[in-house]
Amino acid sequence: MPVELVVSEAIGGEQLAACEEVVRDATALLVAAEVAALELSLSIVDDAEMRSLNKQWRGIDCTTDVLS
Repeated sequence: MPVELVVSEAIGGEQLAACEEVVRDATALLVAAEVAALELSLSIVDDAEMRSLNKQWRGIDCTTDVLS
């Protein structure tokens, strides 16, 4: 299963390693579930960006743990 990691902002070191680990884990889950064709998008953001997204999409002006 081809996997592409796209990083929207320059990060490095431990942050990049954490992103790569998330991609490996997500890929393993998709393989275990025998999912052949789909797109999975993950955004790893800080509290300020999460608050902005939560306000934009849910109309709630506060941060949250998960936004799907």
